[in-house]
Amino acid sequence: MYALTGKWDAPSLYAGIPVCLVSVGVILTYRSAYRGGTRREGGKVAVVLCYAGSLASVAVLAAIGVFRWTSLPVILPGAALAGLAWKLFERNSSDPVPATAAGVILHASVSLLLAILLLV
Repeated sequence: MYALTGKWDAPSLYAGIPVCLVSVGVILTYRSAYRGGTRREGGKVAVVLCYAGSLASVAVLAAIGVFRWTSLPVILPGAALAGLAWKLFERNSSDPVPATAAGVILHASVSLLLAILLLV
């Protein structure tokens, strides 16, 4: 918003939190959860916490009025994709690509669905 108006707008800043947390989770997947050819438990937990925090932030932002309540359906497919990422972490102990791909799909779906539901 600042780039368009020259003024800071806190709700606009807060609206980016869900997508930002998913982005952090995706980056942590290949930078922290998988290192040296092995999966690290702490990194896996950090990634899933970022994804869960992203989905929780949608609900919090709807509760405080930044998003409309119509944005809440984003949580359902987001939770399914976060669960898929968790399963891929469990199944694959050395290759970060499947879990990273699930995170990227989560990122794209959360971003697209939030954009669509904010316009509706």
